Amino acid sequence: MLARQLIAGSGGWPNNVFLTPDLQAFYAGSYFPPQRDEHGRRGFIDIMTSVHAAWTDRRADVMASVAQVQRALQRVNDSANNETDQPPIEPVRWINTAISSLLRSFDPLSGGGHRRRPRQSFHNHRFCCYCSPSTRKATTTRSLKR
Repeated sequence: MLARQLIAGSGGWPNNVFLTPDLQAFYAGSYFPPQRDEHGRRGFIDIMTSVHAAWTDRRADVMASVAQVQRALQRVNDSANNETDQPPIEPVRWINTAISSLLRSFDPLSGGGHRRRPRQSFHNHRFCCYCSPSTRKATTTRSLKR
């Protein structure tokens, strides 16, 4: 997903990442319709044709893209390793922050965490809280107050 975010500028699902034979990412995207659609999005067949052409005819460009992605991944990795001096996040504080954020976005009319469609993470969280006796009462009380 990180490679996809670095290449395409966003994450999401589905996550399509095209790799070299030695598993190095060089192109990525989300959903590709089977054929070019009415919105001008390239179809999966078009994407595969372009990826094949790039690999066979412009291998140097593909490898330059691989190198660029690898450098970006290394920078992210180095940055993450440099943050080890930071104190760890307290689990209780993190969970409370997550609960507050989820409850703020809860839509009581459609039952989800988003007006267009419910977020799976919200329902997963609610299920986990329900299964945990220590958080069940507090979370249910907060939900009912909203």
